[in-house]
Amino acid sequence: MRQPSILDRPANLAAPLAPPRPADARDHAAGAPDEDFGSPAMVDTAVGRLAVYQIGTGARTLVFWPSLFTDHSLYRRQAIALSHECRMVFIDGFGHGASGPQASGATIETHAEALLEVLDQLNIARAGFVGTSWGGLIGSQLARLHPQRLVALIALNTPYETRPGGPGMAERMIVIAARLFGSTRFFASGVAKSFFAPPSHRRYAQSIAEFKANLATTTAKDMASAARTVIWDRHNALPWLHQIAVPTTVVGGSDDVSLSIADLKRAAALIPGARFVEAPASGHMSALETPELVTALIREIDWDAAA
Repeated sequence: MRQPSILDRPANLAAPLAPPRPADARDHAAGAPDEDFGSPAMVDTAVGRLAVYQIGTGARTLVFWPSLFTDHSLYRRQAIALSHECRMVFIDGFGHGASGPQASGATIETHAEALLEVLDQLNIARAGFVGTSWGGLIGSQLARLHPQRLVALIALNTPYETRPGGPGMAERMIVIAARLFGSTRFFASGVAKSFFAPPSHRRYAQSIAEFKANLATTTAKDMASAARTVIWDRHNALPWLHQIAVPTTVVGGSDDVSLSIADLKRAAALIPGARFVEAPASGHMSALETPELVTALIREIDWDAAA
């Protein structure tokens, strides 16, 4: 993926972070698929270095963490729609985009602590959080462990449940394929086929082409390490979902081949006060496949009630 020049600058915990980039009027041009997120600040955490993009300004802050095999550009349409309304922070996950690899022994829980470090370094006392799949798991852990830091949680296409006996052969093969073929267009095309619903391949062809091109430029070893943590090593979240004390919306794609609506409804029912929303004609990438719906859900966050 893109390697911004800022990566050449040494970074440490004490280094000043780049200020949010004011939203540009061209961000809102109709059909502007190449909206510029600007250059990332590099934030060192106990788990590894994270690339963090900031756009927009305002007292309210939204933080986004994408899925495996994607980067911050997954949320391009939300950035275009919302950057004039609030401050927006987009994080590339470990081993993805411009972020560095994760440390040995990383877990979803330590990823959540790394997210907390980002909030601290950016002086974000509380935020609305939007996470897709991997990002949804991290946000849910943060909502469980540090609920005072989140105004609301929107968990998109998030695999809370694990099967008895651990990951099946299909899940294991994803990690193996990521390690062996992760930087190839062959792997990128396979991931795109499983992530996106058939109508999305026609409706969002340009965005999916960008998705595949970005994925083909990653470092396979680093990406596969994160994939192993998320797919092989994570624990079943259902037993602790009742501990989440943050207003939560769980979103599932009607055509997601990896997550059933029934499973996601069951998970949402375990989170106190949570609601479930089905994204029609969406696969595993609802932020891209149903951008208007996801943007509307974000706008429904009750910031005043959470104050």
